[in-house]
Amino acid sequence: MQNKPSKKQQRTDLRKKLKWGDIETICEITEYHRNTVQRWFNGENDIESIDAAVNGIIEKREKKIQEKINQAV
Repeated sequence: MQNKPSKKQQRTDLRKKLKWGDIETICEITEYHRNTVQRWFNGENDIESIDAAVNGIIEKREKKIQEKINQAV
């Protein structure tokens, strides 16, 4: 039976999907300091607004990419 990835590993995987400038955008959206956002990625806190902002940015980007792929086909 496989072990579920740790919270830190899951968040590290999410961070790999972000681009340059996304951390600053997350800070602006959530009104949290960059260090707080960094601690969220390290699994040191569980702030729902940071989670929502990270997932929202990733989902929006993936949707935009999929739309471009669909237009190209």
